[in-house]
Amino acid sequence: MIRKKNKPAAAPGPFVLSATSLSGIDLDRGLLRTNRGLFISALKIRGIDIEGLRPNDQEAVYAGWGAAEQACDLSRKIILCETRPDLSTQKRHIEEALQRQNNPMLRELLHRQSYWIDHYQTNQRDQAGYVLFFSKIPEEAEEARRRYIEHSAPSRIHASACMDLRELLEFCQILLSTPEWK
Repeated sequence: MIRKKNKPAAAPGPFVLSATSLSGIDLDRGLLRTNRGLFISALKIRGIDIEGLRPNDQEAVYAGWGAAEQACDLSRKIILCETRPDLSTQKRHIEEALQRQNNPMLRELLHRQSYWIDHYQTNQRDQAGYVLFFSKIPEEAEEARRRYIEHSAPSRIHASACMDLRELLEFCQILLSTPEWK
């Protein structure tokens, strides 16, 4: 006799976030909207080598992270991943310098720098994390993001708000788990 298996019950509590859960982007506030009516504010934390720090510096980083976590009472998710470094400002600076430079030797050096920037942009991966705050009220999501950044600033944690379209789309690409280098 074949027994019928019961369907697994839905997990109680918060939902699993995926790119298909998103329904829009509010560019004025730098917020994502979900199909459940929630607003998501995102911030990116660049990876740092905590093991390479002195014990006092490690303690400062842990204290800063703890203070940032305790400052925000909204539901949150932390996503750890690999990203590509954004070297667009360096690339732009090299290109502007190339336009102004007449010396052939210096132009060659600038071309080499441009090549290496392209190489690192393509081949280097950095560790990063995203912290997402969920709220039905957009102002609460914005305030949680601001407080987190404010409380992490005294330590060596580099947290920046994901506000513009490029940063938000990069985050959505990570949610889709189809980064361009795979």
